[in-house]
Amino acid sequence: MRVEARAITTTWTDVFEGPRIAELLDRMDQLEMGPFFLCIDLEGPLDGNVPHGRWAKQVEAWIQQLSKAQDEESVGVPIGERTWTHGGFQMRLRVKHGQGRPLVHYGCRMGRFVERIRKGLGSKKARRYGESEVPFAIALGLFEGSLDDGDVFDAVFGDMGTVFGEDDRIEDIRRANGFWHGPGGPQNTSVSGVIYLRKPGVFSLKGTQMTLLKNPWAKSDIKASAWPFRMIVPDEETGKLEILEGRNPSEFLGLPEVWPLPENHELDPD
Repeated sequence: MRVEARAITTTWTDVFEGPRIAELLDRMDQLEMGPFFLCIDLEGPLDGNVPHGRWAKQVEAWIQQLSKAQDEESVGVPIGERTWTHGGFQMRLRVKHGQGRPLVHYGCRMGRFVERIRKGLGSKKARRYGESEVPFAIALGLFEGSLDDGDVFDAVFGDMGTVFGEDDRIEDIRRANGFWHGPGGPQNTSVSGVIYLRKPGVFSLKGTQMTLLKNPWAKSDIKASAWPFRMIVPDEETGKLEILEGRNPSEFLGLPEVWPLPENHELDPD
């Protein structure tokens, strides 16, 4: 199996971005939408507080204009699109006729870290070795303790979106912008899997899991017997995930029970 490694780091912008995005979405969710379906698409880094109060007033006025201009239309028909920008950050809204007051938003994980993971994977890496019967995996060192499996899932399968409909109906959907699944369906199928390790380092190995997420559309499969650590296997037909718990790196390397070793520890000559 071929493996390429990449470190993914965070910035202070990432740390403060999550609450700012949450505040913006909360403000949008308070708008009177009438019979419309609103999709919010967020892109780019958010380096400061967005003027969400002013944006909300502008969005509400825009919705009212659309409402007056539209006659009865079929449910789900697109009727308008508009973008608000703040530095390198943009909020794109798409409006459709709907029922009740549903709201959809994508890509709201803290720190836009999903975009950074996706960029770290990169399509060039996927094409580097061409077609091969030898499995190829990309390894990511994620230097951010709050990351979880969901961040990697979003990067490879597409941003998770949530639809809030009438009668408190909530439905999860995925956007077609994943490293493995794009607008045309499965892509980058030469990459058999993604290996990721949170906060990698000699002194943080104790209790750290190293995970292999398999590509369900890969041309070359990675056998479970070839990977001694944790493995996640997606089932394309059922949409479910099978988690195979394996050994952790510290156990595999034979690290002592107490790690890192205390300063006054004497090494066993044997």
